[in-house]
Amino acid sequence: MSAHSGWPITGMTLGYDPEDDEYFPNPGPRNAEQLNTFFSLDFRLSRQFPVKYGQLSGFFEVTNATNRKNQCCVDYDTNETDDGTVLLDKTIDDWLPILPAIGVLWEF
Repeated sequence: MSAHSGWPITGMTLGYDPEDDEYFPNPGPRNAEQLNTFFSLDFRLSRQFPVKYGQLSGFFEVTNATNRKNQCCVDYDTNETDDGTVLLDKTIDDWLPILPAIGVLWEF
């Protein structure tokens, strides 16, 4: 199990330069904002089998067993509305969903 406070992020606002008539991203104070709390429940089952040449291990594991949407990444884009207003859109992506894995390891 892994849990911690959300990742720190730097917020953005939309700046405007009237001299060049351009919009630009304007970063706020570094790491002043924070994403939601991170939580992940992971587990692994494994079994070892001795073989003639070494050892064979089989495993089954699940990462993020609760399928929680943990925020990870922030993306900013500028968009212009029909009336010419420029907006700064913020998109927050998530870490991986529930992720099962199965495998075999041969050690010799």
